[in-house]
Formats: sequence, structure tokens, C-alpha cells
Amino acid sequence: MLRESELIGATWEAVDDKVLKVYGKGRKYRLVPIVDPETWTYLNSYTNELRLPLHQCFHGALLCQIDHGDIPLTKHSIEHLLLSLKSHFRSITTLAASPEQLRQEDPSR
Repeated sequence: MLRESELIGATWEAVDDKVLKVYGKGRKYRLVPIVDPETWTYLNSYTNELRLPLHQCFHGALLCQIDHGDIPLTKHSIEHLLLSLKSHFRSITTLAASPEQLRQEDPSR
């Protein structure tokens, strides 16, 4: 697991084989193992989605904003993403709920 500040500060240069070296709390470096092969698949897909020139693909910030590939993620962009995900999952849950469950949650229905 990464802290928000560690995620924002992570760079491709800090990835070594299956380990991410992050500068974290207490101004110390720590090693975070990347053991899930799906993580590598995701990072490659994500990098391709950015459509960066090859010489920029695996340099600089590990995660950048999709709509602005040269701008790293910020605290604000992560908060916005989490709010969007929360809203998305709430709408899916509401669609999947039965009418009886909805009445129990909101008696005015």
C-alpha cells in the first residue's frame, strides 16, 4: 500500500525489477514490492493510454493525468477520482437494489 503523497511522488526511475522505491513518511525511503502481474499489465496499458512519445513513456512521474499526459497526478486529481468512483459505485448499488431495499432506506418512496 502507498500513501497518497508516495503515490504522487512515485517515478518510473524508482521502479527496479519488481520493487518500487518510495520516499515516504519520516523522510525515509522504503521498498514496496510489486508482486501482482496484473499491476504490470495495468501500468503498461495506462502508459499506452497516455499516448506519450516513446522517449517519455517510462520516465518521470509514474502516474500522470490521462487528459494531460505531461502533468503528474496531484492530491486534487486523486480526490476527484475517488469522488467519481464513489458516485459510480453508489449508482451501481442503487440500480442493483430491489424496490423493497430502496423503501427501507428511504421511507418516503
